[in-house]
Amino acid sequence: MPMASDKSAGTAAPGEATALGRGDAVMAWALTPVVEAPFAGTARPMPADIDYRFLNGFVDVGDLPCREAFRATMVGRDIACPDKADFTEMVVADAQGRVDCGGFWHRPTHVRRAARCVLTAPAAGPVRFRLTTCGGARVWVGGREEASFEPFTRNRRQDTDIALHLDAGTNEILVHFEELCERDTDWLFALRLLSDTHLQAVPVAPGARAAAEHALEHLGLDRLVYGDGPVELVATGPLEAPLGVDMRLHALHRDDERALSTRITLSPQTRRRPAFHARDTGHGCAMVELAAGPAGARVRRMVGATFAADLRPSTGTDLAARKRAALAYIAAAGRTDPARALAMLALGTGPAGAERLLGAALARIADREDCSDFAMVSVLWAWRRHAGTQLSAPFWRRARDVILGWRYWLDEPGNDVMWFWSENHALCFHVCQYLAGQFFPGDIFTCSGRTGRGQRALAHTRLMRWFDALERDGLAEWNSAAYYPIDLLGLLALHALADDAGLRRRAGALIDTIFATVALHTLAGVPGGSMGRAYEKELLAGPTLELAGYAGVAWGQGWFSRAGQSLPLFCLSDHAPPSITARFVRPLDGETLEAAHAQGAEGGAEGGAQLRLWKDGAGQLSTATGLRPGAPGHQQHVLDVRLAGSPHARFWINHPGEARPWGHHRPSYWAGNGSLPHIAQHGPVALAIFRAEAADDLPWTHLFAPREACCELVADGGWLFARSGDGYAGFHAARGLAAVEDGPFAGSEWRSAGRRTAWLAAVGSAGRDGGFAGFRARWQDAKITFDASALTLAAGIPGGPDLRLAFGGLLCVDGRPQHPVPAGPVPHVRFGDGHFRPWHACGGPEDG
Repeated sequence: MPMASDKSAGTAAPGEATALGRGDAVMAWALTPVVEAPFAGTARPMPADIDYRFLNGFVDVGDLPCREAFRATMVGRDIACPDKADFTEMVVADAQGRVDCGGFWHRPTHVRRAARCVLTAPAAGPVRFRLTTCGGARVWVGGREEASFEPFTRNRRQDTDIALHLDAGTNEILVHFEELCERDTDWLFALRLLSDTHLQAVPVAPGARAAAEHALEHLGLDRLVYGDGPVELVATGPLEAPLGVDMRLHALHRDDERALSTRITLSPQTRRRPAFHARDTGHGCAMVELAAGPAGARVRRMVGATFAADLRPSTGTDLAARKRAALAYIAAAGRTDPARALAMLALGTGPAGAERLLGAALARIADREDCSDFAMVSVLWAWRRHAGTQLSAPFWRRARDVILGWRYWLDEPGNDVMWFWSENHALCFHVCQYLAGQFFPGDIFTCSGRTGRGQRALAHTRLMRWFDALERDGLAEWNSAAYYPIDLLGLLALHALADDAGLRRRAGALIDTIFATVALHTLAGVPGGSMGRAYEKELLAGPTLELAGYAGVAWGQGWFSRAGQSLPLFCLSDHAPPSITARFVRPLDGETLEAAHAQGAEGGAEGGAQLRLWKDGAGQLSTATGLRPGAPGHQQHVLDVRLAGSPHARFWINHPGEARPWGHHRPSYWAGNGSLPHIAQHGPVALAIFRAEAADDLPWTHLFAPREACCELVADGGWLFARSGDGYAGFHAARGLAAVEDGPFAGSEWRSAGRRTAWLAAVGSAGRDGGFAGFRARWQDAKITFDASALTLAAGIPGGPDLRLAFGGLLCVDGRPQHPVPAGPVPHVRFGDGHFRPWHACGGPEDG
């Protein structure tokens, strides 16, 4: 049975008035353009001591100075009724009824816009609504201000019940909504009817606008992954008249200058047309904005795809050769990361280009933009290795001034939105403070008033606490393709440049452990596995990511791409991955490998992220369990399958955190979980039970199964089976499985309805399962039962064990509870039927 996108109660066909009953949200709104302005507060220091127990999820650190000033000046001020505003865009609220305009801002930014709808009421009188906002909102009816709700609490939705006095007949409702945006920011509002009164929502601009809105729900690209050839826009649903669509490709990487724009006209007779060529896009996971409709009523949607036209397999017969090859590739074709300038300077190529890259980084650092700590690491490396050479004297003077004037930690005055509290940012801030103090020991750092010696001493203490935490707890952002490169950025700089032998030793040991973890979870040149923090681009674009470049350099099996935020530092260092990691990457023919460890401050004796991995040469299964099942999730990616037949053959199951693909929320549509499942793994089999019962939880879970990466994809009953090369995967949804046949993931998305549901995932191979048909037959003979009331899942596997899992409990194998492997934060590994041993002790005869 095909499925399309969810529709909230109260919606209707395009062009028709919408009936609103009690509990329904107003769904269709006209919007003004966003107005943005930098917002200045008063700089001040903040409490400097953090507990170095890094957690997954949004950290409420209280109000930053900019928000304090924002509340003081914005709450209750006079705002003119926006009845003369220019409403240029139409939007339909999401499945939770929210008009969502959130995103990411690197500096404190005041954003505002207005929304308009028309409601008809059968009689005059007060009507009760629930107003929801992240930010603040004012509401006018017929030009009268009737409600104001301005909590301005960052990234926390709040509700208030209001009464709007409606006239009999039509009523124009105007909403002014605004927020102070601080890096990742939820900015939204919703208006939901509470009274028993029946209202009608009248289309603001029916006809052409409604047709465009309907069509955009059924538009997508012809592929999810492009190697070469044209990128085509396709109508996946009905199209009754010609439709002009403006397309703009935005690289997801902020520092990537490539963008493409074009206009495409589709018609009932021509339902697909080429838009641009994949070779013109560069590479990586990117969003494409689609816009259609008449002036004053434009409708916009986002779709996305992975572009890999210039992706190359790693080259070089030994580590030194591969490092040289990767440096040359990034120097010539890398993104506009400042680390690319390090490759250019080391090779003596393009000093003018290197100065432009580093100059842009200095501008971001001087403005104290969020993530400028990442850029500062590369600037400090350039200073130590190249100061006074190749680049102009004014540039080096500017670099010195910026280094001495930056804000290095919370205890220094600031009014910015730099993020200090996650493990990757804390590391980079401490590394920057240490190295800057070491390089300029007698100079005064103007923000703190300290000498360089004072900065170095403070940073040394903070780095030791950071290493203590990581050695005790492991990484909260385990396996993260987004944040391992950032961890390595700080650690490689510390290992190469620090003058303290103890810090160099601890940095080197953690670098080795990260390499071991990446090697364990790498299959056919693409790192995968569960992740402490994931974004959709990391899940969908594995071979184009920087970790695939690390795999290519470290073990000769990976991909060179334009991504190089820290890889040049590895290539310029003398660090070599431990030799045992090569065996983790490529198990011997017929050999299986398993790994177990606990990661993050919630791990260890307290429970938390207990990680398991099973792999052979054809496939791998990775899970994370113990992360507060049933509680709201964040960016934890907890069930992951990779098959070796394609670099894009990655599969996963999650409970979406938002209803629309390519959103910005954490969790999002594919990355993370709105409600965390309870998961257990036994070898190549995983069981997952979901309990999504919060008011905003979506009533379904889904599976990503990339059709383009599969040699075969077979749906049979409640099963979906996939083959990619010699690797097989099977997925069973206890409450049924339905293909999504419309929208951007048509053909690759499968849903299972229900708030209480369960899944089974299994991995196999040609060598172990007697062919794909044999693998399918074996699992179709399995007896799988799910009790939604008791939240128990049982699987009787022919020729294998009986598995049983209760929500929140231990996995039972043939009736015996299976306790976690007591591995702690150090990965423990076993080959075949051998013993689990610390990763650095592997390779002996006990490993089989």
